Amino acid sequence: MINKVINFDPNLIRLLPTIVAVAESKNFKDAASKLKISQPAITQQMRTLENALDIPLMKTVGKKKILTPFGNEVYLSAKQHLNQLMASMGMVQNKFSDPTQRVLRIGARAEILEFILPQLSFPGKFHCAMLSAAEASKKILEGELDLAVTHERPESSELFSKVAFESRPVFAVHKNLLKKTKGKPTSDFFKNVPHLIYRKDAHFLEVMLQSFDFNAKTLDYKVLCEDWGVIRSLIVAQQGFSIVPVYVSSTFPADIETIELPKKELKNFTYYFLFRRENKTEILELIKAYHAKLSVSN
Repeated sequence: MINKVINFDPNLIRLLPTIVAVAESKNFKDAASKLKISQPAITQQMRTLENALDIPLMKTVGKKKILTPFGNEVYLSAKQHLNQLMASMGMVQNKFSDPTQRVLRIGARAEILEFILPQLSFPGKFHCAMLSAAEASKKILEGELDLAVTHERPESSELFSKVAFESRPVFAVHKNLLKKTKGKPTSDFFKNVPHLIYRKDAHFLEVMLQSFDFNAKTLDYKVLCEDWGVIRSLIVAQQGFSIVPVYVSSTFPADIETIELPKKELKNFTYYFLFRRENKTEILELIKAYHAKLSVSN
């Protein structure tokens, strides 16, 4: 299918907030109130935008006007790019304003934020959002975050990634659960103690169990949860054992036993900073300072 070429007047960019307001309002009157213009002006602007695109943006259902499927796609695209523009302008404004009044919007899992934030040297304020990797990547693309930290590299070419930190895996369990096996995991231990895992594709599980002379194929998990904070709480509550990153194990109380695993056979947990192209220069400076501080603390 040959795509239709639309001769779009760049001046019509100014009308994109109009379709966003219309889509997010009950009617044209509410949209006009949000934009502080008259209702006839809203009607004219939507007509001008529709004529330029040459495909209907609105349709009438009963007594109400709603967006067509095409109109909805235009709205979603307009909202995303307007958010990105506002985020970019906000970064520029922050750069030249009072440093202490600047805001860095950062998203990650709660336990990652606990680890990352003390190492970030930023003169302003952090606005933190506790999000999964997928949610954080989506918020970055939509311009609602400036920085994210995830265990997954982005698939989008619009996002840049830099390694934030690596953390080796260790075996963790409450000491009370090891008493019957004299402080060492055995086949009986693995048969009787529940297994708590972060992800089903945990690459280190089979290797880890082989080091304890146990067949991994006979082991089933009790809890699957992509939140290290939850798994940490379950280990402390004597609900089972898990393989956790060292940065998580460093927060355990003294009654949790951690056992080193074969380094040559296991990959480290790797976490990445994600950020957009328009924020690249400033974020890279922040990351450089972060790595310098992290290397000193280690």
